[in-house]
Amino acid sequence: MNNKTEISWTIHNYCTGGCSYCPSKFWGGGIRHFDEYISVAKKMIEHFNSMGRIINWKFDGGEPLEFFEFPMLLKLCKENGGTTTLSTNGGKLWLDWFAIEPNLDNLILTYHYWQNPNLINYIIQTFKSKSTTFKMMVPIRPDYFDEDWNRAELVQEMHNMHVEKTALYKSAEYMLGLLPYTENQLEKLFGKEWVDKNRGKQEETFKQKWVEILETSPSFTGKKCFAGIEKLKISAEGYISGSDCNNTNHGNIFKNFDLLKEPEPCKMQACTSIYDQKITKII
Repeated sequence: MNNKTEISWTIHNYCTGGCSYCPSKFWGGGIRHFDEYISVAKKMIEHFNSMGRIINWKFDGGEPLEFFEFPMLLKLCKENGGTTTLSTNGGKLWLDWFAIEPNLDNLILTYHYWQNPNLINYIIQTFKSKSTTFKMMVPIRPDYFDEDWNRAELVQEMHNMHVEKTALYKSAEYMLGLLPYTENQLEKLFGKEWVDKNRGKQEETFKQKWVEILETSPSFTGKKCFAGIEKLKISAEGYISGSDCNNTNHGNIFKNFDLLKEPEPCKMQACTSIYDQKITKII
């Protein structure tokens, strides 16, 4: 077991971006009062610090920058944790970044079709000059494939950096399959070998895909798992899970919640998440 706890916090599901391919679950909600978020962060910090653990924070949304006080929450977490990571579309204001940049270790920036390229270029220039880990993605829409692809290529060439061209899934769910790309588009995104290997999988049912995942995943049923100690996930609605499988119900951060100090037995048939498989197990 390591001494780091990763907290992945979807702080809300509010966004005004209006991306044509984004399901409402990522933008259809609201933002709670600042004090509620601060209270939760302080409780997490106190709990894991008492265990001698370092918290690595990961924030996404919704769009975190739609939360006006987010820079203050980020500062609190950075001052009382290890690293901070933010997934964002960059927001709409240059001023956001003056407060965010000093307290951010890792940036995952998504460049959507509607965004101001001048702001995107400013963010890139700011973080390329730092030691920050910086990842950039451009969602590729099948009906505007060339437009999105060329935008990614332009940024890549202008800033001499890798830009990930991201394929899109129905309702943003891998299990539901990709949006209707042509075979030529898929070859451009993934390569011919991938297309040949996965041809026909788009027509597989959810049940067929799930059976295949179960059959190829390891099982730790009954073994002690450090989910909830090494890893914690908080949904936009405030529900807490220590793993993708949600082995243990920890409650809701805006109501009542419990945090583990000891590992708990795995109750799942199989460990189907590659992220959960990395959590320490007592075999």
